[in-house]
Amino acid sequence: MNFIKWTLIGIIALLFSCKDPGDKQKLTIATASNMQFAARELAEAFNKASGVETEIIVGSSGNLTAQIAKGAPYTVFLSADMQYPQYLYERGFGYQEPEVYGYGQLILWTCKDGITPSLDALTLENIRH
Repeated sequence: MNFIKWTLIGIIALLFSCKDPGDKQKLTIATASNMQFAARELAEAFNKASGVETEIIVGSSGNLTAQIAKGAPYTVFLSADMQYPQYLYERGFGYQEPEVYGYGQLILWTCKDGITPSLDALTLENIRH
């Protein structure tokens, strides 16, 4: 997480290094719901390090993509799936080609006694969710 944190702060700092210093700087981050808690921590750390105000907009990657395509003024887009930022980039909505910022894992778990989480367990009759 530390590597990802400092990588994102570096990317954000690069974005602001190209702005006119006379502009009031504010970073608007559109983030997928699954990344919102990490994005908030990153934004807070970035604000402390740079003094630049941040605003987090949370939504699904698909909805955020539609908003960006219609002109939403987001500075950074953290998507849960590369297809969305790639789509935007190919249509001229990005300054640079999108990059993967992290990888996730799916986890099977249960609080029911007698069930051992496994892919085979997902086909059991008593598994509903």
